[in-house]
Amino acid sequence: MPLSIIDYLIIFLSSIIGGMILAHLIIYIYNRFQRKPIALSYIGEKLEEIRHETETGIKKEEERIKIIPVLSELSLLKNAFTLGVFTIDELTKSTNEDENLVRLWVNSALKQSLITKISEDTYLAMPNEVPLDKIQDIAQLIRDRHEFITQHSELLLSFREKDKEHLAELGIKNIIYIGWDDDLGPKVDYFLYPTRFVKRIIDDPSYLARLVVGGEVSVIMESEHGDKIIIYKVERRDGERITPNNIIAEVTSRANIDEIKAYLHEVKNSIERNESQELNIERILRDTIKRI
Repeated sequence: MPLSIIDYLIIFLSSIIGGMILAHLIIYIYNRFQRKPIALSYIGEKLEEIRHETETGIKKEEERIKIIPVLSELSLLKNAFTLGVFTIDELTKSTNEDENLVRLWVNSALKQSLITKISEDTYLAMPNEVPLDKIQDIAQLIRDRHEFITQHSELLLSFREKDKEHLAELGIKNIIYIGWDDDLGPKVDYFLYPTRFVKRIIDDPSYLARLVVGGEVSVIMESEHGDKIIIYKVERRDGERITPNNIIAEVTSRANIDEIKAYLHEVKNSIERNESQELNIERILRDTIKRI
């Protein structure tokens, strides 16, 4: 029986509807499988972020405890020998230090034979292995330095931290101003830091005199202990009276010599131009830093 136009129409419409249904099904299945990898990718990215943050946190914690603060180390040493025999937990509680820091110190002390391990978590302090002479030398040095600063506190220059930083960036470790006394000769009027060199020239005036006596306006030299210094001569005027003064800069091995000499030269000129008896040397030293 031949197909009528209506039959052809029904077949045509059925094909269209079936194609639409099939296309919709294919798109549905495609989207369903596409979302899964996207979700997995998102989860993977989040897991990677968490892993990175965790590793960063662990790294920061390791860096935090990698270096033992000096005073904490002294406290740990003192408490270890006070306890005699101790555990990590006991030493942590007696010092109120971070347990990880205590473990780090214990491992270091074991390597230096300052303590020995009795059991898995018990340690014995070994007083015979402590270099008492070195500890006593350090203690005496600290006492001497404290006494020196107290005794000469009126000579300390009062500079802002920003100014100190600027000088340090140039390679200046210390600034010393040498005045003149008619009876004593050259003497230290000001200094920025109580360095080994400062202590030497204050304790030994004859050594200072040998350093500053000379004909040159500026001298770059190294002291007998290896302290590198730049000395500038200054003529301090008070009416018709002229007294020899000096500015000394202790410098580092990588100092910017040209910049430092420019600073010292500017200080020298500022002082020599001013004939006031009440000349404020400290202010000139401090204010000149701003102009270099």
